[in-house]
Amino acid sequence: MSEEALNEIRRKWLPIYMLVLLSLIFVILHLIINYRHTGNAMYINWAVPTALLAAYIAYAISKLLRIKIPIYHYYKTIKCIKCGYEITRETEGGEYLFSKVGKCPKCSGDMIILKLYRKKSYRRIL
Repeated sequence: MSEEALNEIRRKWLPIYMLVLLSLIFVILHLIINYRHTGNAMYINWAVPTALLAAYIAYAISKLLRIKIPIYHYYKTIKCIKCGYEITRETEGGEYLFSKVGKCPKCSGDMIILKLYRKKSYRRIL
């Protein structure tokens, strides 16, 4: 998911979630006040599921705010066949395992790509 798509989702859904949460809180307060004045248990029976729904909406808001976008960095490990000298660098396009990539700076032997891998890092968007 890209930053733009994530920002669009947040811009669209965060105000809706906040309005629903605030309205549920007002409904819960209204039900509790009515229970205190009348003593009718029906108000508490409605207040409990409404409170659970409000808790779920609050959880959805927290999940929406905690989304992180993974960023991948691709690396290669180059090793000399003769002396075993190793270098780790970021990859360029079109590289494959066991291809010759140049000469060793120490012994002038052939260097081959031994490993290709990626590392994941996260960037928070808010």
